[in-house]
Amino acid sequence: MVHVALRFGERPEVAYVLPISVDGMLIVASAVMVDDKRAGRSVRWSARIAFIVGVAASVAANIAAAHSRYRILRRRSSALGQRVRSPCGACLIVCAEA
Repeated sequence: MVHVALRFGERPEVAYVLPISVDGMLIVASAVMVDDKRAGRSVRWSARIAFIVGVAASVAANIAAAHSRYRILRRRSSALGQRVRSPCGACLIVCAEA
């Protein structure tokens, strides 16, 4: 994910923190879902959404890294980079506040 963010023009300090934010979001969402299930509550929608968005961001970054040799991706690199990184911070906040 760092390689993808750097290639799409992200600042290095942000690119190196991006995987931590995505993985952190997945860890927090998983912990919240497990806690809700153990307490006998229904799983919060915010935790489910954060988990789904985190998985989607991770998969999108892996696909972008794997297909970096294609011209189509290079032409759309800034748009793809925005799509991969933009929801991560918001979902981490939603999941942590839930």
